[in-house]
This record gives sequence, C-alpha cells and structure tokens, in this order.
Amino acid sequence: MLRKLVALFSLALIWCYKAGIKYDICYEPIEIKKHGYKQYSYVKYGLDIMRGIIGHLHVKATEFANVVILFSMNGFENSLSELLE
Repeated sequence: MLRKLVALFSLALIWCYKAGIKYDICYEPIEIKKHGYKQYSYVKYGLDIMRGIIGHLHVKATEFANVVILFSMNGFENSLSELLE
C-alpha cells in the first residue's frame, strides 16, 4: 500500500514539474529575482497551474486536456520540440 502511495506521489510530482517547464517556456516565464534565482521552482509553478485548472475544470477543460497530454513523455517532447530547436 505504501509503495503505491509513493509511486502515485512520484507521478504527481513529475507531472507538476513538466507542467511548470511547459508554462515557463510557452506562456509566462517565472520571474528571476535580484539574487539570480527564479522566484519559485518548476514543481511549485506546475502545482499552482494544476490547482488552478482542476479548481475550475468546467471552464478550463481544454487546458486540462493539454496538461494530460504532458503526462506522456512523447506529448511533452512534441509540445516543446519547436521551441527548443
């Protein structure tokens, strides 16, 4: 039971990380503070985005579908391939 919970938590962490990277590159970059570091991590940024989407799922169904596509590695690579070239 504990292994399944840790595995589920790990998948959620990776999903938030991928969403944070995607939104940082494509939509709104994370602010860089005076000390040179980003305001918050990709995981925190992705978690905030996911929380906002799931909280308003009836309005943001398309955004949720886009974030679900990020869950697969192929979807993540395809969505960023044009930006990284």
